Amino acid sequence: MNTIQTNSNYVVFKKILSIHSEDRDIYQWADPNHFEITAPVEYKNVVSLRLNDIELPSSYYVFSNINQNTKLSFSILPSGTSSPYASILYGKVFTLMITSGTYNHDQLTIELAGTLNQLLSDYISSNTISIANNYNYFSVTYNPVTMKMMFLNKRDNFQFDFTKVESYNTCDTKLSIAYSVTCYDNYTNWGLGSYLGFDKKIYTSNPMNIICTTPVSYYVIQPENTLNLYGDTHIYMELMYYNSMDEVNPYAYKSHASNNAKFGGKHNSAFAKIPLFQPNSVSFSSRETYLSNIFFSDPPLERIQKFKVKFRHHDGRPVDFNNCNYTFTIEITMLKPDTIKPFIKVNSSNYCL
Repeated sequence: MNTIQTNSNYVVFKKILSIHSEDRDIYQWADPNHFEITAPVEYKNVVSLRLNDIELPSSYYVFSNINQNTKLSFSILPSGTSSPYASILYGKVFTLMITSGTYNHDQLTIELAGTLNQLLSDYISSNTISIANNYNYFSVTYNPVTMKMMFLNKRDNFQFDFTKVESYNTCDTKLSIAYSVTCYDNYTNWGLGSYLGFDKKIYTSNPMNIICTTPVSYYVIQPENTLNLYGDTHIYMELMYYNSMDEVNPYAYKSHASNNAKFGGKHNSAFAKIPLFQPNSVSFSSRETYLSNIFFSDPPLERIQKFKVKFRHHDGRPVDFNNCNYTFTIEITMLKPDTIKPFIKVNSSNYCL
């Protein structure tokens, strides 16, 4: 990345470089969120770079192990009625794990209730043969007015423990990179409980009569906060050597304190900030709409041919495209020496006034 310094006259011209994630060497860059490509030519006397447009598939998951928001710890507690499962379930901590993906509220209520009941059914089945092992007492509902979920059990008292830091498998290389960020240390999006509307504390169910045709008694837990199904609204693109965007570090803590303060920022940390749109679709952004980026160099860069990109979230987690392809274009502005051009001779006899 050399620079040139000269007093010659130049004219400005632009080139567009089209890049697809499948252009990368997959043996060297296995994941599409981080790779390097070599352009077909050298771009000389470069004064600016801009992300002209980008098309991203909405193949990323809101709930995934990389986002550390698929697990929930709970336990079954003694209730006022006798339970055939008492000796098996009481006093044991279970960890629910939902399937990675992107849900709407109806899909998530079905997934949570089904996973809660199936987990307990499997545990009962593996520990006894004398009683029925089909546990189906959990249900989950969603109120579209309050935008909150409700967890119900028609037989057993139960408890959710969101003070526990859930562990995730870090053997996978992709996951080990993501786990350099511990989401539970954050005060938002710290785990599945945060997305469901809970705080970092222990919740114990309360008895409640719910009237349908006849009153039915349930043990109920309801979060204080609304359901969050959308995850991050933006991702960041880094372009090695050419980042020009500053960022404030997320999750500041005691920023006015003289001791143990946690705040700050990063200078020239990103090349572009890219909005994310609806899941299960393809989103297109261009510089005329939502993209925020430009890189200037004064004096101009002598030559550029290699481009190394990385896509991440604001807190540093890599974007997981689930191996789906995407494409973007970079606008390259260059200076070209302004050579003296010969005069054009015109035969005046060919023109009449």
